[in-house]
Amino acid sequence: MKIWAIGLAGLMLAVTAVADNALADLRGFRTLSSKVPLYSGRHLQLVVYSPQSEQQGGLLVAKEPVMDIIRRGADINSITTGPDTQIYPLGTELPELFRFWSQRLFSDGVVRAERADIDQSSGHIVGDGVIRFRSPVLDLDGVGFDGDYLNRNLAVKKQVVALLRADSSNPLKYVKSKLPVPATGEATRITGDSLFIDFDGGAITLTGNVRIRDRRMTGTCDRMEIRLMQNVNRNREDGLAGSFSVDGVEEITLTGHVHLEAVSEKKQDVRQFATAEKAVMYPRTKTVVLTGSDHTNPVLRQGENSLSGQEICYSGTTGKLEIRRQGRMAYLREDKNGVRKM
Repeated sequence: MKIWAIGLAGLMLAVTAVADNALADLRGFRTLSSKVPLYSGRHLQLVVYSPQSEQQGGLLVAKEPVMDIIRRGADINSITTGPDTQIYPLGTELPELFRFWSQRLFSDGVVRAERADIDQSSGHIVGDGVIRFRSPVLDLDGVGFDGDYLNRNLAVKKQVVALLRADSSNPLKYVKSKLPVPATGEATRITGDSLFIDFDGGAITLTGNVRIRDRRMTGTCDRMEIRLMQNVNRNREDGLAGSFSVDGVEEITLTGHVHLEAVSEKKQDVRQFATAEKAVMYPRTKTVVLTGSDHTNPVLRQGENSLSGQEICYSGTTGKLEIRRQGRMAYLREDKNGVRKM
């Protein structure tokens, strides 16, 4: 059984309790300016706006749709936007992001696509063209997508270009607060072959040829997993209980042929390099933990000096560097005769 609605030229026609076999008989029904809410049981999961759509049995084909992924616990009466929603470009500054998201507190993210084929029986949504996903913590462009609105996930198939915002640049941080919105924000640019978002699990995974760049660091790896803080407080004063991205990033894990290059915060001309099989970063404590494989240890290098061990832990807060097990250091120095020795 489905609960859905179709809007035609501003007229909303509500249809409730439609059986799947009835949907299968509904073919070739076209609408202009449609607004279709999609449910899982009694919970609103997704609202699809489209300037043109066609019902092909149980499949809804929407052209140039805007799809709002509805936040758990959101007030559905606050959903006021429509198909004329303009998606901001990647790299938009924080004041404009704040204006956009302060009007969309009901949304965990918004997707704009060239076309979406929506199976209302299985909750499956697919599209092959350009996709633009925007959320308070992550914005991305890509090509091709595969989603499931019943299980609240989204996969982008290829050519992923994403911006992951720092906690201080999350526009939801300034909702209902007295803090001024900064003129500029801070974000990490990430590219990869594909991406998967689990909204309920608070996880974002990029796979294949992952490249990372921000003002302090560049890096490459095979896979990157971003785990967000889980928002379990149902009595938040800002009204954002259940939000996918309000509390920001908890942990970032890089795996597979990890290479990092960082600029020293104290000496901008000094570069530091790291290689590892795995790197785990904790943004809030500015801690990085490097580990190797069964055959190789992680290595840190600066100039001709290096150190390695089974596990290397660095705290950006305290400046403390710890080598755990099988530690080895190679330090180049000059003797009294000016001869350079390890």
